[in-house]
Amino acid sequence: MRICMLLAGQDFPPDARVEREARALASAGHEILVLASNYTDSPPRDLWQDNISVVRLPTSPRILFGLSRRIRFELFIDIQWLVFLYGLVRRERVDILHVHDLPMALTAWLVGKLKNIPVVLDLHENWPVLVSMSAALKHSRPRRLTNLQRWQKYEKWAISNVDKVIVVIEEARDRLTELGCPAEKITVVSNTIDVDRFCSYPIDKTISQQYAEEFAVSYIGTFGLHRGLDIAIKAMPLLLEKVPNARLLLVGVDEKTQKLAQQLQNLTKEISVSDRVIFLEHQEFNKIPSWIKASDVGLIPHNTNPHTNATVPNKLFQYMCLGKPVVVSDCPPLKRVVESSRSGLVFESGNSVALSAVLSKLEDEALRKELGANGREAVRQIYNWQKDALKLLRLYQELEKAEF
Repeated sequence: MRICMLLAGQDFPPDARVEREARALASAGHEILVLASNYTDSPPRDLWQDNISVVRLPTSPRILFGLSRRIRFELFIDIQWLVFLYGLVRRERVDILHVHDLPMALTAWLVGKLKNIPVVLDLHENWPVLVSMSAALKHSRPRRLTNLQRWQKYEKWAISNVDKVIVVIEEARDRLTELGCPAEKITVVSNTIDVDRFCSYPIDKTISQQYAEEFAVSYIGTFGLHRGLDIAIKAMPLLLEKVPNARLLLVGVDEKTQKLAQQLQNLTKEISVSDRVIFLEHQEFNKIPSWIKASDVGLIPHNTNPHTNATVPNKLFQYMCLGKPVVVSDCPPLKRVVESSRSGLVFESGNSVALSAVLSKLEDEALRKELGANGREAVRQIYNWQKDALKLLRLYQELEKAEF
């Protein structure tokens, strides 16, 4: 089958989840077209890997881009992408449209209806909550366009009308079934990692050497307002009283998050821990294992809310894969995975005192090794992309047999 994966609003590569899915489907003999935006002046079309081509949306004038974006928030339709996607489907044989995340669901559905092509909706996030949270903090768009109830109605429409839905964790599946989506329509394809690929990257020992004499607690990933990084910083004064050589590494600052990073840096100065908190820029994917190896503990301090309660970051499985104990907040997916695998410790979300107490327990090297070994085994046996890829392939086998 020829599968068109729609990844609007960002360049490709990179996107770890889309890359894993595309490779899995291509390895099963499917031909993949990844449709992406083009913010880096890349070729309109190129072959990324065998059986995986990238087709990029032509760059449009700024005024047209802004108008299209406004219409997308008004009507949930992206005119640029609608025209582009329909034109591609008319020119080339496409068997399935696989659309990543809620904003582009209606656009893909319209093209699917016009050309009688099934649509798979791959939901990485709880978008209604994510949009409303972001809007409340940034005040960048009219409230009507980012209204929670409005996006919830759209989400409910989308999961009712697409042919199949993919989610990243069981809690997300349960949330959608409560909204009326039949359980048999939903497939859980989690944010696990390709163990062999992830472990194949060379380890830069110079990174480990920098922190060899310290108790290094690392957060490695995207900075965001719901990530609880302020709580991690606020935990440092109490942690340092018990573990004087503690060091917090926050790895992942990029152009989009520099403002937030500056706010967090100001916080470190206010509570006099700036010399024990290191901010590092976003790292290439092949460097992530080196930073994890340099760490004593992998940290995920996410704030509990309806968004984080129904998603899971792949950094959890990266930490576990490399045998590092994890400390996570009590967001249900994080808590469930960590407690069931006995791979780390859990603290109350938003509670910096509780976080410092949990981290101080992991000064015990024997405990770290025990929890890290449990996590590594859990990834090998349960939480790995090889198992999740099989779920994805079974979904496409069902679609191949179905009549549309």
